[in-house]
Amino acid sequence: MSDRSNDSSTVIPPEPSKTSTFCAYEGMAPKLMRSVPYDHSVNIWALGILVFDMLCGGPPFTGDSKEEIRTKIQCGVIKYPKKMSSQCKTGIKALLTRNVQKRITLANLKTMDFFDSINLEKLEEGKFDSPPFIPELKSDDDVSHFDTCFTDLPPIESPCKKVRKDNDCCADGEVDDAFDGFDRNNRLPSKWKSNI
Repeated sequence: MSDRSNDSSTVIPPEPSKTSTFCAYEGMAPKLMRSVPYDHSVNIWALGILVFDMLCGGPPFTGDSKEEIRTKIQCGVIKYPKKMSSQCKTGIKALLTRNVQKRITLANLKTMDFFDSINLEKLEEGKFDSPPFIPELKSDDDVSHFDTCFTDLPPIESPCKKVRKDNDCCADGEVDDAFDGFDRNNRLPSKWKSNI
């Protein structure tokens, strides 16, 4: 980087340890909506969205347009399922606190009751206990443990294959298998509506 302040090639970040973005989706933290630099606290928010999505089957903020989703992210009320434990609600609420100064930190998150049954030191070392439930599978393609609301859906061909063929970035027909198994879809605002 050049020391000259009038050098147009000089890139000066807005603030150390912060970045900025312009994308929009259901997992975006409120601070991202204001187009201001942000730090790792947006990842804490994203973790809350992910946990909610995994437990409830959909994101906490949905809508028919990006603008509706943005409004809900910035000031909407999250509806929690009645069956969700109070520990779980407390954890998700701590993750999805809009005020960054009041949002839980990763260090404080690890001390919550919700994680009492997990040996986080072992987990950080890459050592895992057996999961509490290991399904017995009848075959490699057994889906009996998946909810029928998913297994009854008609199969849809992934648009990734067409995109992959049209935008193959490998030279001379070389197969790029570095990302095999990864989905290259860009997630658009969800049309899925929660019944919570």
